[in-house]
Amino acid sequence: MGGGFSRQLDQRQRRYLQGRTEAVVKNFIPYYHRQYGAAFLRHLWKEMEQQEKHSHQLMTRHKESNSAEGTIVEDNLMLSEEDPRRWKERYCRVRGDFTVEWFFNKQASEKGSKPMAQMCLTGYLLTTSEKEYREMVNKFCLDTKGGNSSSSDDPFETFPTQYHLFLFHPFQKHFCACLATQDSQQTWYTVLYDGIRHHSMDVQRRGTFASEAFLEAVRFYLQEKGIYGTGELLLGTESEVLSNVVMEDMMPALCVQIPRTLRGTESKKKATWLNFLQEVYAVVLQDVSRLLQATDAEKEEWRHHLEKTVRPDMDQIFTLREQLIKKLKVTLTGPVESCYTEDVEPYLCSVVEELISPLSTAFQEVRLLFSESVSDIIRNVQNNWRATLLDELLAWFTDLPEDSVRMHQCYEKVECLQQSLENLKDRFGFKGTRVLILRAQNLMQQIMANTVYTFQQLLQQQLNKTRNSDLVSQTLENVRGRALKKFDYDSSLIRKQFVQEAVIQIILPYLLKTLEPHCKLILPEYERYVFADYNSVLYIEAIYEDILIQTLLQTVTTVLKEASSQKKHNLYSESLMCIYDREENMLDQNAADNMPTSNCSSYGAIKQKKNVHHQDKHFTQQKLKTITEENSNRPYSETDHITKGYMWSKSTDTDSHHVDDENSDLDETPQHLVYGNLWRLQLPGICNNSDEDQDDPNTLYENDKGDLQDVLLEFKDEGLPLNGRLSALRQ
Repeated sequence: MGGGFSRQLDQRQRRYLQGRTEAVVKNFIPYYHRQYGAAFLRHLWKEMEQQEKHSHQLMTRHKESNSAEGTIVEDNLMLSEEDPRRWKERYCRVRGDFTVEWFFNKQASEKGSKPMAQMCLTGYLLTTSEKEYREMVNKFCLDTKGGNSSSSDDPFETFPTQYHLFLFHPFQKHFCACLATQDSQQTWYTVLYDGIRHHSMDVQRRGTFASEAFLEAVRFYLQEKGIYGTGELLLGTESEVLSNVVMEDMMPALCVQIPRTLRGTESKKKATWLNFLQEVYAVVLQDVSRLLQATDAEKEEWRHHLEKTVRPDMDQIFTLREQLIKKLKVTLTGPVESCYTEDVEPYLCSVVEELISPLSTAFQEVRLLFSESVSDIIRNVQNNWRATLLDELLAWFTDLPEDSVRMHQCYEKVECLQQSLENLKDRFGFKGTRVLILRAQNLMQQIMANTVYTFQQLLQQQLNKTRNSDLVSQTLENVRGRALKKFDYDSSLIRKQFVQEAVIQIILPYLLKTLEPHCKLILPEYERYVFADYNSVLYIEAIYEDILIQTLLQTVTTVLKEASSQKKHNLYSESLMCIYDREENMLDQNAADNMPTSNCSSYGAIKQKKNVHHQDKHFTQQKLKTITEENSNRPYSETDHITKGYMWSKSTDTDSHHVDDENSDLDETPQHLVYGNLWRLQLPGICNNSDEDQDDPNTLYENDKGDLQDVLLEFKDEGLPLNGRLSALRQ
């Protein structure tokens, strides 16, 4: 949409924008500083407890960020540039980091000329429909100008071809292209679609405590301004996210002052307005980037100070935190339970179902794509065997997670969340469905990458023994089966965690807004209980939110447990986690010495490590026997044939579950145990088990995990290997 009707910003307007931007960033930094400390505390807790050390069975592939080198797709496209009524042929390409750029022609690109224009795809909306594109433009202009927009004054009079692509962003340059064929249109669509996901989830994808602190700081900053729920503001890099916040802050004033000065036809007014916003955003983004860059040195000072002051006093900090939780619960129980029971709980089961159903379908599509890709390799090996063929096929297979075209069939399965969660806008005021979709797609790509990597690592161990085509085909088949078993478990775990996080994103803002009149004024009274030495990491508002989060998670966990017991959506129950098989152990021979027990003593005042002496062995063995008997009475789980087989296949009980031959020999037990999701997701003091959970075998196993680890370590001190330690426990 029309760059030809540009309106340049004058110096007065630029100074105004710079002042507003600096004010927003200046007010934001204290929130960032505060959340940096809170995120650092969570980071230390996870570090101590090694929460996620053995939670997944698939090996994790750590891939560096996409390089700008190379080209994903390129072609000569017809673009609408300066004047939407005129189309010009340009050489366009998408680089390896999903940056879109175009040149006058291909020769200019090959000579190293500077591109005519570049686009970062953060936050864009993509469509192939001219009607949908016009609706996006008209809706945005209607919201900002307050007048009706006529679609009859259409800037696009004709199209060179019938295959179109439109990229819309309210604050950045649009991309309108015509392509020669439908196949070309589909290829470009899938690559641009993937590029939007890649750029939009930049901060979330990092997963560091610093990025977590930044996103939480933005949320708290907006809540102080009365904005509950971040919608799509958190898409992009730190600079882009904060620029979105600045634009959100300035838009009301701009919408009042600027549109009334516009002149010309309706189409010209829209084009002028959009171009004006593009220039405003460019200035804001430049200033925000400069101001945030200046805080990099400060962040290093923050971390150094926290390392120096917080780490030595972890016991005292967590003790104080638990005391604050107890005090807050006494005061807030009434209004929180009333709001939750009346306004949230009746709808929570349906929300979980709407989330888990399309997600399970999408992950099943990922599983199918992986399996079919291995089948293609097997067929080629059987029909066209030669010495270098397998290496070529595996190189092609390695690129599967990054292949935008092949993965698109999986990504589009979660798009139905846009419709299924539509009613949440009215019920809970939730507007972040698109963020949930992008997050789910990121998880799908990651589990595909981990599955491919695990398959290759397991396969490599076997291929060293043979290169015969028949044996290679059988080996590929066997390794695929074992990789899929690991995929199934990790898929179940990831989907459960996604649902928990999604419920928090959907309902927590509603709870905070609804409870604000009852609880907001009470919270400052508890600030006096926080010692001055700890006020950089302990905040009453954060503790208050953790209490609300746990209230939500208790119900969500119950719903997911019911789904697991009913074998709905192929979810696994979390009674016991299986032990890694022999081949994976070959890749991690040193893991036996990395059992998550060494840090237990660091949290002495709250979670002291139990010292199990020789005279207590009989007591611990009896508890383990009780756990086994309790587990045998619960509904059969899809993972029981794995977990029970590993742990108890040498038992004399003739009625035990069937165990696969490859996993039944305890003499081949690997050097480390996988306990599953036993480490608390939240900080200590929040997840208190209710009375009804005390008899749950899962809870018993979690409570006795420390005893099991201590006994195993004690046997190790006596010189017994892990296999011998397990045998001693069974006896």
